[in-house]
Amino acid sequence: MGMCSRQERIQKDINVVIQKCKAEKDCLFADFRYSDSTFTFTYIGGSKSVSYSVHVSEDYPDNTYVSSSDNNEDVSVTTDPIPVIFHQIATELRKTSDVNYCLAIKSKLQREESQHNSTVEEDSEGDNDSEEFYYGGQVSYDGEHKHPQLEADLTAVREIYGPNAVSLREYGAIDDVDIDLHIDVSFLDEEIAVAWDVIRTEPIIVRLHCSLTQYLNGPVPSVDVFQISTKERFGLGHQLKK
Repeated sequence: MGMCSRQERIQKDINVVIQKCKAEKDCLFADFRYSDSTFTFTYIGGSKSVSYSVHVSEDYPDNTYVSSSDNNEDVSVTTDPIPVIFHQIATELRKTSDVNYCLAIKSKLQREESQHNSTVEEDSEGDNDSEEFYYGGQVSYDGEHKHPQLEADLTAVREIYGPNAVSLREYGAIDDVDIDLHIDVSFLDEEIAVAWDVIRTEPIIVRLHCSLTQYLNGPVPSVDVFQISTKERFGLGHQLKK
């Protein structure tokens, strides 16, 4: 590829990214710049701004280096064009943003539950069974008890992401529950899905295994991440699990 045609492709790819961002009302990036073979842009959607640098070589898109101000030592080398690199970064940041939003909802629900528990404690002095249940103590399972915070979190997920976003299997006899979060990945571009070995038509399942009656007050939940069709060879799942 000649120098002119290479520069034209780079500029075209950069324009694709900028135009795509301008077309989005809630674009989380700004300050797009290109000079000295380096395309930079800044993420402004989090608690702190993060700058990303994409350094292109003479054989673009081969040997393209990607780094961020969040971790200057973590430099990746890719053969993807700039629009794909940008999409990958944006996707990961949106996932993080969604998780933080859910955690904020969860924190709010926990505060509301704490206030409710204080009222219950005042209204039922000496009622140790009630206090033990709400504060996550050991509770014998009778087929009906489920930790109230678990119920609240399930409701919050369904309200935000739909009724099919979460499912669970209860094992009352051993006080266990498997909580499956169904992550829709149909938004991924085909080439990215192929690169990550992800089936776009099938949700990624994040399975949390914890106590049914103690929930977060019990043992630390174990986590599995997989797709049903590729459960044993789902490389992305191992990364997400970590």
